[in-house]
Amino acid sequence: MDTVSDDTAGAGAARDDTVGDDTARDDTVGDDDLERAIAIATRSHEGQRDKSGAAYIGHPLRVMAAVDGHDAKVVAVLHDVVEDSGVSLDDLRAEGFSETIVAAVDALTKRPGEPLEASMARVVADPLAARVKLADVADNSDAQRLAALPPETRARLLAKYRRTLELLTGAEQPATQPAEQEPGQP
Repeated sequence: MDTVSDDTAGAGAARDDTVGDDTARDDTVGDDDLERAIAIATRSHEGQRDKSGAAYIGHPLRVMAAVDGHDAKVVAVLHDVVEDSGVSLDDLRAEGFSETIVAAVDALTKRPGEPLEASMARVVADPLAARVKLADVADNSDAQRLAALPPETRARLLAKYRRTLELLTGAEQPATQPAEQEPGQP
């Protein structure tokens, strides 16, 4: 759940529009799905705050804005509801979401005690989930929001986000310096 979160992100993460591309779909088809997803996420995250104290619902809405395509937008809005609330995958099915959307939400849902490597292997296996996760990582590693956190928390999260990007992209990520570092300090 945590925007500026423990869930994943790497500084400078970028959206990869080549993975799981559903942009050819008419975005007006299924607008009800997106409206329903936003309503579910809003209810599910009601009262939740991110690590910087902001309303949590802002995170899935920013992730939604960062991806293209109907299914990706729906998955982006729902990506934390199973993990962070009482909503189940069966609840999403009962709401009428496609199995493609439910499977991507499932891939993005961390299991208790699951190592990051196992979680990211599941995400990478689902191209739609991988696209959304890249946007999630980018949002979580936003320098402005990270700057509001204590330096040790910021450094820990940046390291986790960098590792997440490595697992998602298969490429080593450059080390990032925590925000608000004194000039001239390594």
